[in-house]
Amino acid sequence: MKLFHAALILGALALTGCASMNSPKLLTPLTKVTLFSVVANDQVYYYGDKPPEANAVSALLNTASNDGKANAVTTTLMEKTDVMLSKAEVGLMAVLGSAWGTTLTPKETLFASKTYSGTKDEMFTGFVQLKPTGYKFVKLGDAVLSSSLAKELGVNGLISANFLFQKHLTFGVAGNGVMESLTTMTINAYDASGKLVFTNSYLGKSKDTEAVVGGLYDFGKFQDLTSQATADALQKFATDLAAR
Repeated sequence: MKLFHAALILGALALTGCASMNSPKLLTPLTKVTLFSVVANDQVYYYGDKPPEANAVSALLNTASNDGKANAVTTTLMEKTDVMLSKAEVGLMAVLGSAWGTTLTPKETLFASKTYSGTKDEMFTGFVQLKPTGYKFVKLGDAVLSSSLAKELGVNGLISANFLFQKHLTFGVAGNGVMESLTTMTINAYDASGKLVFTNSYLGKSKDTEAVVGGLYDFGKFQDLTSQATADALQKFATDLAAR
């Protein structure tokens, strides 16, 4: 019984430790920050579907030319998320600059910095991703990069954002029915040494829906739905910031 009780205590402590990483109060010490990494899935997939993994060739093409622009070699043009990501990045910058109440480094200053401009894009194995123009694919939590950026920019916090844009059928099966848009935004915050001090994911849903017939739908309208979903996720993050 003692062993069982001890195991329960240890399990509870472990869960508490993990949960504590998403407390917005952990962001309070970060008074000057920079958003140094913004990425998203390159195409929209249905919720529950597994995107294809990037092979060496597509990873190379991704790093070389997936800079917020359409890449017809590795993706389907009509379902690219570049426009969605660009809008999401603008929205996130607005939240960081207003709801947080901290000093946010202008992205132009980040891009022009010696440390960031001299950083090579990291080659990742896994799912193909996009980044807005000017940003780098960086190794998150890298102590050398973090300390160098913090010193040059005069910040004590570095923020990364990973957006996942998805389609979700609320009614119907096999590409026929009614769907909504989902945006999952994962925010990580690192201190000047590259230590992860905060992480949390925010799920946003579109208020409106769209009909799908035979897998076909109006992608322009879906982008509007995604804007709603992203705004929902950003609002939840802003509410977290206000709760500090």
